[in-house]
Amino acid sequence: MFDSCICVEPDNICELIGRTQPIARKQHRCGECRCTIKPGQKYERDVTVFEGELTTYKTCITCVHVRDSLFRCGWCYGGVWETVHETFCGHDDDDEMECVCPTAAEAAGEG
Repeated sequence: MFDSCICVEPDNICELIGRTQPIARKQHRCGECRCTIKPGQKYERDVTVFEGELTTYKTCITCVHVRDSLFRCGWCYGGVWETVHETFCGHDDDDEMECVCPTAAEAAGEG
């Protein structure tokens, strides 16, 4: 668990209708890191209503842990890694700090 909390206050809030953690029967793509969720892997499936539209979000367990550890005040679906990058990695190129975000290959689903 991290000692930080990133607070995101979205302009509009969706209503969570249901949350499950099924085992994938087919291949899915994580809505956060864009990595492949393979058959047999557990993932989180959220069903929400936003502005009258029903939406399903699928998140790999790694991203769920990052989100649950860092975003105790709220987050935007699909924006977790962008916010992590802006908060922890958004530094000058001269900085020696390493980026903690998924690599480009992982984001493309190759990782």
